[in-house]
Formats: sequence, C-alpha cells, structure tokens
Amino acid sequence: MMINNNFQEKLRTHLKKRLDASHRSVKCLDTMPLVASMASISEHQQKLQTIVVLSNFEISAYVNNCLIFLSKLTEHALIDWYHQFTTTIFLIGNIGKLASSVTFLHIAEDGSSGWCAPASPLAWRQQTRILKQFKSMQTLGRHEYSINTSAYCDSASSNGVSSVLQIAVRGLTLNQYLIHLNHAICEIYIMGLLKTTTTLIIKNVEDIVEVTETPHYVRVHIDSEIPDQLRAYALLSIEKQ
Repeated sequence: MMINNNFQEKLRTHLKKRLDASHRSVKCLDTMPLVASMASISEHQQKLQTIVVLSNFEISAYVNNCLIFLSKLTEHALIDWYHQFTTTIFLIGNIGKLASSVTFLHIAEDGSSGWCAPASPLAWRQQTRILKQFKSMQTLGRHEYSINTSAYCDSASSNGVSSVLQIAVRGLTLNQYLIHLNHAICEIYIMGLLKTTTTLIIKNVEDIVEVTETPHYVRVHIDSEIPDQLRAYALLSIEKQ
C-alpha cells in the first residue's frame, strides 16, 4: 500500500493530541522510532485494567452492554479510564457460575457478558489465571450495526442526530477488532459525544483514508501490518438525519 506522508503527519498530530489530553509526554514520538516510542509511552503510564467475561459475542449486544457498564461508573472512574488508557482483558466463561466469585459491576440480561470495574492488574490475577482469554482469528467484512443510544443523550439537543463510527477492519482478526471497538466506544462515551445523538451507527469499512483537521473523534495507533506507520482505526462523525 502506498504511504501518504501528509496523512501520516495528520495522524501523528491527532495521536499527540490524544496523548497530551492524558498528560503523556509526546517528545519521544519525534525522537524515537514509532514502535519504540509507543512502547515507552505505555511503559511509563499508570495502568488500570478491567475484565470482560464473554460467554457469547455479537457486536450490537456487546456495544449496548458496554454503554450500560460505562453508565454505572462514577465520573471519577471515567476520568481515570480516559487519562490512564485503561486496558480491557477479554476472557471466556460462564457468567452464571462466576457471579458468586467475581464482582461484576454489570451483567448482560442474556448472560452473554459480565463487566468488572477498573482496578489494578493485580486484582485480576486469579481470573486471568483460571479463565481462558477470548481468542478468535475470524476476520470481519463490511457491515453496519445500529445502536439506540437515546438513554445516554440529552433529548433536548438530539432531534434527528446520529453518530456514525467507522471502524477500519482490513487485516484485523476479531480479537484486534474488539480492542479498537472497545477503546472507541469507551472514549466517545467518556468524551460526552453521545449526548447529542439518539442512534449510533457502527460501520465496518476496509480503511479510513481521510480525517479532517478537527474530527469529533479519531483513534490512531500503530498499523498492525506496517509497524513503522500509523493507522486510523476508528473515526466518529455526527450527522443530521
């Protein structure tokens, strides 16, 4: 794939803004190779982790339950989540059998997922030791999912407005896709970007090839196929219907 240097610079600018919003030093992005600089940033950040136990996975149901889970967190916990780039560990298990031994903040009505509040990674040692990690080499094609987000919006300002979240899926396994989807959903919720919309449309696309100077939200990370380049994995636009 031909590298667009102007687009790479734009992505680097957006990545710096995201890191700066979390009080992360971005100097290494200009002085070190990309992979090394991102590793350095990750190494020096304070870490919080949460775990999600899955007994079944369907994208719309997952997003709905992710939003319910986020709505149950305190404002302080949400701010910490954003500043500390909270990581999510996806495990496989029977929610019903685990409910007596794992403190879930939210359990899906159909039992397809259980969500734990963020904590130190040490808090999850037992769970990560006894439960298998969710792994899938399945790939995803282009598809759209519509999520009703009216419960999270300010109805006075949401008339006829929808959010469209593009996720770039080319080359991603379901595992990788879930990481980028989860980060994007959590961050747009924490940033308050669902407060003016009643519908969230998740649109799987091959690639995101253009990003405006001031997007509502963009997730930028190392390109998993070209590690010395950046890639836009998620892009949010807010549109009037």
